[in-house]
Amino acid sequence: MAKANKVPARVIVDTTVDGVAYKPNQAVTFSAGKAKALEKAGQIDTDSDAVKYVISQGAELIEHLDPEELEAAAKAASTAEGGAGATNQAE
Repeated sequence: MAKANKVPARVIVDTTVDGVAYKPNQAVTFSAGKAKALEKAGQIDTDSDAVKYVISQGAELIEHLDPEELEAAAKAASTAEGGAGATNQAE
């Protein structure tokens, strides 16, 4: 989940990406490959001025997690919970 491979974008139209709905004028970071495809389809604008504009209007920059990233995050959380549970049981 390297942050360097994330591209900030302004959502232009109602769109659903990996089951997550986004509305126009949201600021979202996408993986570079996904951003390229979404921009080509006319759903987002990755121009830095477009992103700065929506943020200046009150939009919060949020991160879109690809399914692989969600799975990795869930595994990490599960591992962390398992470790915490074992520690709590030992006390």
